[in-house]
Amino acid sequence: ACLLSPAASGADVLASVNARRAYLGLPPFQHDAQLTALAERESSLQARRGRMGHVTGCPRPARAAGVGYQSSSDPQGRYFQSCYCVSQKHRYGGASAVVGPDGRTYYSLMLR
Repeated sequence: ACLLSPAASGADVLASVNARRAYLGLPPFQHDAQLTALAERESSLQARRGRMGHVTGCPRPARAAGVGYQSSSDPQGRYFQSCYCVSQKHRYGGASAVVGPDGRTYYSLMLR
């Protein structure tokens, strides 16, 4: 799990993932604006629905293009959990953190 501040932004999520990768001796994911937009769309949809889940709003072309994804939510907004932290097949990433009406923080990480 990557430790975050409760007011984490998508940039904070990606920085936290990259810090974990550095600790493990892996190269950082390079920021990608399109993946960030997909992650923001995903987190926003999850927050509105009050439900975390994989690819609830990610368009089919992105899925077909080999975009990896991970979603997580935490009532206190402190942790982002992702098995993709150690991925060696992805080079680019975008992330998002959105606080829903229920007070939970919904995180998304998109990779390619």
